[in-house]
Amino acid sequence: MKRLLFALLAGGLALQAWPARADDPSADFAVNLGKLDAARNSGDCNAVLPVARQVIASPAFADAGPDLRGVVLVLAAGCAGQERLLREALDDARLATAIPGASAEAWRIRLTAAMASNAPDEFVDALEQAAVAAPEALTAPPLLAYRQLDRTERIKDRQLEQRMLAALDKGGYRPDLVGESADDLWLRFAQLLVDAGDNERAGAVLAKVSDIRMLMQVKLDARFATAVAAHPDHFDLKAAAERKLAEDQATMAAHPELLGEVEATLGDFDALNRYDEAVATADAALDRVAKQTDKPAFIDEPEKLSWIYGDKAVVLLEMGRVDDAIATERTAVRPNNSVPPDVSHVINLALFLNLAGRSDEALKALDASLDNKLSPYGLGWLHTERACADQQLGRTAAVASELAYLSAHAADNPGARIKALLCVNDLDAAAAAMIVGLRNPDRRGQTLINLSTFARVAQRTPISAALHERLVALQARPDVRAAVAAAGHTEAVPLNSGRLIDVF
Repeated sequence: MKRLLFALLAGGLALQAWPARADDPSADFAVNLGKLDAARNSGDCNAVLPVARQVIASPAFADAGPDLRGVVLVLAAGCAGQERLLREALDDARLATAIPGASAEAWRIRLTAAMASNAPDEFVDALEQAAVAAPEALTAPPLLAYRQLDRTERIKDRQLEQRMLAALDKGGYRPDLVGESADDLWLRFAQLLVDAGDNERAGAVLAKVSDIRMLMQVKLDARFATAVAAHPDHFDLKAAAERKLAEDQATMAAHPELLGEVEATLGDFDALNRYDEAVATADAALDRVAKQTDKPAFIDEPEKLSWIYGDKAVVLLEMGRVDDAIATERTAVRPNNSVPPDVSHVINLALFLNLAGRSDEALKALDASLDNKLSPYGLGWLHTERACADQQLGRTAAVASELAYLSAHAADNPGARIKALLCVNDLDAAAAAMIVGLRNPDRRGQTLINLSTFARVAQRTPISAALHERLVALQARPDVRAAVAAAGHTEAVPLNSGRLIDVF
């Protein structure tokens, strides 16, 4: 909201422009316009708001031209929003957007205020109008806000959720930050459309999706068969991965300041089994980081550097360079000796150590203090890697305790629990978990990916090879195959499995 406000304070119409004589009843209105202009120029919302209220309450305000009324209302709405007077901001912005030809700023403030007010009905009403009147304003709420509302309203009001997604689609919504993608919203909208029998529109919406995992989920899920059949080229997974690589390479070249784009390109090379190029991409960025000593080499370096090391470590593991992978992952835990350590990479380090048969080191890495620093999803991986380490070390009671936790929290991270079951070679329980996933509409696509085969699978240690053999046995079970047939299909995917399945 502050960004919007000060753009308004810096420009706009001349608020003094009001024809009034000293003996005219509207003279006070002209004086207040002058005061409002001075307050605006000061950049002080506490000065702006009381004067703006006087101007808006004046009988002369209704006779002012639409441009002047618009700029006053937007100024008042922006300041009210900045001061967290959200209902006032929403009321002012609603009046501003009722003026014919209302500015995109007016719509942005209305959308932002409605979202911040936790007023989903008002927000969706405004969104539908803005999609027609000022589609450029749809980027005012951050993408995360749309996701949060989507998840909330999916439970409370499916119709409202569908209206929101339809408005974003109608307005041609695209996130305004480089590297952001609304693919998850388009996938959800397509699900709702398919459920409503509108396969034609679902296919058009899915044409916006470029994320390979999501394309796979759609292609394998029987619900989307008609929509997929209408766009076969879009669901050619190898071609889609190559398109994604080309797009990410172009974005990386256009935005050399963003390490996140290096990470995306590195992942694309990995998915296509182009490991040498993936490592070279990581090394070029890390060399730039090492040489830039006076300031960060990338503007998003603090949050992304650990993931460049971590992604490089994954590729090294896939290449069979196990010791190099572990050493690189140790750096990912503390890039530039950061404190505290990155907990996601602590878990990944334990995973690497377990695959290398160094389970005592894996348990040491998974210090008990981690338990209070992880999300429920992260805790799933923590307990899984502990279970796998305990299994290798013959700690039967500890394994049972970890499996009990994972069973009690199965919904938090189903893939992690299945991996733990593979570690202990309990294929009956793993098959039952897979079948539960196949019957769950929200989990089905990922489960079908897990049960597919890939052009190349990371089996570079005896332990990882054993886990893969158990997964292959799971894929072939008649009970699992019957559940697959009821949900969709699996197929041989011409890509690397490492970034697509979620049980390793």
